[in-house]
Amino acid sequence: MKVHAALEELNRFFHQPYHMQSLEDVQEYLGSADTNGAFKLLSLARNDIMGRMLPTELNPLFDSGIFDAPDSPYYFKERAKK
Repeated sequence: MKVHAALEELNRFFHQPYHMQSLEDVQEYLGSADTNGAFKLLSLARNDIMGRMLPTELNPLFDSGIFDAPDSPYYFKERAKK
């Protein structure tokens, strides 16, 4: 249920363009590991909750990248610092 709630919160924010009218809006929403933003919620759902639900035998498969998307998202590409 907590993973469902995490996904619902992400959907609630990102489905409305007026929630993201500026870069600051998105940065505030995402927050960091130290704030109560979406990043902390995602980390909790993935690491603490899903980590306890999945068998440890899957860890080597995750580490090998077998579940990774075949084409990396655009933000994986290195960018020159401004």
